[in-house]
Amino acid sequence: MRVIAKGSGLLALLVAVSLAWGVYAAEAGNPLDGFNQEQQEKLLKGEAIYEYIINDKGDQGATGYGRAVALVNAPAAEGYKIFCDFEKERLYFPRMTVSKVLKVEGNVSTVYKELDFTVTTMRYTHFMTRNDEELRVDFEKDPNGVNDFEESAGYFQFVKIDDQRSLFIYGLTKGEIGIPVPEFIKNYVTSKDLPNIVLSVKKRVESGGKWQKDA
Repeated sequence: MRVIAKGSGLLALLVAVSLAWGVYAAEAGNPLDGFNQEQQEKLLKGEAIYEYIINDKGDQGATGYGRAVALVNAPAAEGYKIFCDFEKERLYFPRMTVSKVLKVEGNVSTVYKELDFTVTTMRYTHFMTRNDEELRVDFEKDPNGVNDFEESAGYFQFVKIDDQRSLFIYGLTKGEIGIPVPEFIKNYVTSKDLPNIVLSVKKRVESGGKWQKDA
């Protein structure tokens, strides 16, 4: 696995890959050990970091995806509990104006959402699958739901650092709107939006689920 930092000219179209981050973090001991010194300093100062993760596949080439991380001053389990109230995402997620749980079956919630991009509103429906043991939520497009995105998938996860701190990770493994968009625009939006989202989740969790974005 190779990590390309924000701003690299090698950023490519986001495609579907999987990363067992929980296993990776566990093998690293302290999850912060998985980051270089500059990244650790940013996380400890309350900043978000953005990376493009490259997964080499030998003769098949390489694929990758965007990932943003923030350090949250709250226990991982507490952050996960607050985050899993999907109906309230609209209150603190950037751009999001609608988040409505349509159905819950076991650990899978079907959630309809809308994002305001000023010039247009993007509508989409996700299957949000909770993994309470891993403190992780995987999402993918509901093929039968309302969707302006052609492809949309990824994950959110809280990883314990210690009893009072955790990492919040957002990986966007698929992102495609189905119309031609210059690559540099897609890269720019992803590198800006993902860090803003993890910082908003950080504020929400650290406030005990009370913080809301400006109207």
